[in-house]
Amino acid sequence: MALTLTGLRQRVYIGGVINNTPDNLVQWIVSPQRFSPRTAMPTTGISEAEARHLAAYLNEQ
Repeated sequence: MALTLTGLRQRVYIGGVINNTPDNLVQWIVSPQRFSPRTAMPTTGISEAEARHLAAYLNEQ
């Protein structure tokens, strides 16, 4: 089963572990292991500013 990010803004949790808020999404994008050390989400290496743009885009989908 493929996972999709469509409808992310309607989800209660990000990565199944933290409340879905704009700030939490930014922090998850920047450093997902901070919230879930065993997550499959890799460290992206992008800045917080870049993550804010990405989070805004994802919340529009």
